[in-house]
Amino acid sequence: MRKYGGFFLTVLLISLLFCSAALAQTYTFSGPQVSQNLIDDDYDVVLTHDNLSEHEDWLTANGYTVEGMQAIFESEGILLEAVDSANDRTFILSALVTVDSEMYFDLNKQDEAMRKEFRTSHTNGEAYGLLGYTYSHATWQNYGGTKLRFLKTEYSFKENGQIEYYGFQRRTIRNGYLITLDMQVSGRTLKSADEKALNSLFDGFSFTEVISMPKLPAKLSFSSEPPLTTASGTFTVKGTTASNANVTVNILSLTSTYSQTIEESANRSGAFSTKISLPDPGVYSIVISAEGEETLRTKISFSVSYQK
Repeated sequence: MRKYGGFFLTVLLISLLFCSAALAQTYTFSGPQVSQNLIDDDYDVVLTHDNLSEHEDWLTANGYTVEGMQAIFESEGILLEAVDSANDRTFILSALVTVDSEMYFDLNKQDEAMRKEFRTSHTNGEAYGLLGYTYSHATWQNYGGTKLRFLKTEYSFKENGQIEYYGFQRRTIRNGYLITLDMQVSGRTLKSADEKALNSLFDGFSFTEVISMPKLPAKLSFSSEPPLTTASGTFTVKGTTASNANVTVNILSLTSTYSQTIEESANRSGAFSTKISLPDPGVYSIVISAEGEETLRTKISFSVSYQK
């Protein structure tokens, strides 16, 4: 009997393991080239752009329409949303094309200065603060393998002056998308269990393909821009761009036939400084562009009125 008992126990364990594995679902998304594994039974509902109509009753009960939720998915780049009402939390996987994602494309291929810039854009409140987010924590971690670097964040989100939810995130830019794994909790503050739940989901996240870096637009920012008006006609433009990039300043008078082209080279740190002297009072168009060896040309235009 012991022999048969051990046999049946082994069969039972194998059956249980098979059933547990069968509950795991893999969701694959072709645009950002990512996939996510999760156990559907852990959630009240798992929404994707393709199955919203199948969950119309749930959406209606929670104050949404299929069309309204489709619009939210598209505008926020949501790939998957999994609701765990028992723990007051929602997991959202999103991949959104943004100005940052087009500029960086893959943060693993950028230098430390650019990764620092992306990280501090969360904590200094200048970018995400305008959207209602307050980040209390944002640090880089290299997970190795195909995942590599992700930003670990902790935040709160306000709407109309009231905190709507708190959350933990894992975020990066890769394959030209801002990719975010977001664990949101509502009706309470964050717990360590919420981050553990996110870590578990992050273990089931992967890239199905890593796209090679294309030529990217050269980053071009200014610490001193051309003025809207000038009484002297002389001013200095300063800024940063790609390392050793070619910087071109095209000056065109809109009130005469005057035109001039000034060419400079940024230094190894990408810094440049160009002195401009306008010959006569009038209105001028000034176009500043930059192009590096591994970048496309970026152009920014200014209008300057020279009045003595």
